[in-house]
Amino acid sequence: MENTPYVTLEEANAYFTTGRLFSDEFLILAAETQQAALNWATRLLLSAFSFSDGVLEREEDREAGTGILRLAICDQALHIAQNPTIGRTLALHTKGFQAATMGPMNITLSKEFVAPLIPEAVRISLERIGTYEAGTADGWTIQQGLVSL
Repeated sequence: MENTPYVTLEEANAYFTTGRLFSDEFLILAAETQQAALNWATRLLLSAFSFSDGVLEREEDREAGTGILRLAICDQALHIAQNPTIGRTLALHTKGFQAATMGPMNITLSKEFVAPLIPEAVRISLERIGTYEAGTADGWTIQQGLVSL
């Protein structure tokens, strides 16, 4: 998959290097993994929000756009990098896995400890240019940025 039209890998790395603190989890990833995180972040956000006419076109235009969507995609990609098990944990919940026992050890998954699919800061920033749409994102049902399990 090519770079997303909204943010390139170079733009994301520049943002994480000079424009944002605490982004080491993204910066240490291989370029292919960084790109995958950006692609997943883009799909999640575009499926979770509806934007008024012209917003996406302006966001693609580096001169006319506000950059809100580009920064939100970067922050969502960082969230994915900071929570590498988010997809796996959510997949286990959606497949009905709740607990496992092995000898004296018992493991129970709790949705209270699952990181939100879309962090609140990303949702709030995007609500300046779009409307959050409860529904599905990448196969998960989301409400207010949290995954329904």
